[in-house]
Amino acid sequence: QLFRSSLWFSSHRRVFPSQDATASVSEFSELPISANTKRGLKKAFFTKMTDIQARSIPFSLKGKDVLGAARTGSGKTLAFLIPMLEMLFRKRWGPQDGLGALVISPTRELVSLCQLIGD
Repeated sequence: QLFRSSLWFSSHRRVFPSQDATASVSEFSELPISANTKRGLKKAFFTKMTDIQARSIPFSLKGKDVLGAARTGSGKTLAFLIPMLEMLFRKRWGPQDGLGALVISPTRELVSLCQLIGD
């Protein structure tokens, strides 16, 4: 067992845990996220979640660890950035609190994408 509170799946099959009711969420508007985040997603024309997003975001928003794998362009970046930004928002994290999250990226392109989404 990886972690007690973890979810592991790949783009081919879901391994751990068994089917959960949270997997039925398919649109960003159905997520328990702030109005600002929903507005930003809608403004960027993100309405329906991809498979990796629908399977991971509900667990991440509950504070659970997630390990996922999916193809390039499948939405993995939003799948981890939305819960990260929501957690900081919920804790009312501000500049006076110091570093709230550190994202390490293997490419400049992904860094640019993360920065664009974070702004």
